[in-house]
Amino acid sequence: MKKIFVLTLWLSMHMPIQACDVCGCGIRDASFNMGFAQSIQSHIILSGFQQYRYITEAQQNGAHYVTTDKITRIPLQYVHQVNPKWQVQLNTDMHILQRNNAFNEAQKEHLVNPSDIQIAANYRLIDNRKNIFTPHHMLLFIGANGKLPTGDYQSRDSEKRLLPMQLQAGNGSYAIGFQTVFSYRYRTWGFNTMTQAMYNTTNELSYQQGA
Repeated sequence: MKKIFVLTLWLSMHMPIQACDVCGCGIRDASFNMGFAQSIQSHIILSGFQQYRYITEAQQNGAHYVTTDKITRIPLQYVHQVNPKWQVQLNTDMHILQRNNAFNEAQKEHLVNPSDIQIAANYRLIDNRKNIFTPHHMLLFIGANGKLPTGDYQSRDSEKRLLPMQLQAGNGSYAIGFQTVFSYRYRTWGFNTMTQAMYNTTNELSYQQGA
């Protein structure tokens, strides 16, 4: 943690940092490669912290059930700059699940699992950030990516019930797709956006994400 803080502090003294440069947007199946990683000119390992919560309410046989699920993700990303145009990225994360009071039961579930691994190859199509003759600066990456089903997708609670798919560390399927990352900046204002499309195969539980 100390080394990551020192790196962030050093970068903030030498170049402007925008909010999207350090966010690492997305939930479990989104890519952790917005903004910040695209500005690196060499090889680097990045980490982060994301947390989100599900609250589920249901009625069954006259009983009211409330289940609270908190998911913590610790993303890890390795960026390998092959040359000024091409970079390869390796993404994964640690998935930590806390489930409270499922079916009004006085118990808690706590699961820690590694997630699926994503591999991407990005090509720098447009980059005029070093052009001092214009206040309009743009950066555009296009790339292809794939996913390996390395994450646990059959986690169960203490009663051996299969947890819902959105609480699993992976989805149990291979996937291929493409992605684009576009950044635009005008003087001190700018925005960053990422588009990712993935096709997932069907896993052995006959589940296909996105289908």
